[in-house]
Amino acid sequence: MKHASLPAVGWSYGAPVALHWAGRNPERVLGVVSVDGAYPHGWTDTVTPERIRKLFRHKDEMRQVSIPVVAQ
Repeated sequence: MKHASLPAVGWSYGAPVALHWAGRNPERVLGVVSVDGAYPHGWTDTVTPERIRKLFRHKDEMRQVSIPVVAQ
């Protein structure tokens, strides 16, 4: 099944979740809209998959929320 590419949008707690999900699924994302997340301005300019993994290694509870679930 082919999935459409869409922007990942996250607000507040959802902002880092959107960044994490987009980092794990770059082929499915057109871009990321991060609103009122807990990151300094410009952080997303230097974000890399390794930085995202390092950040989420310390946030186990958030990692569980960010695992995409696809209905079959």
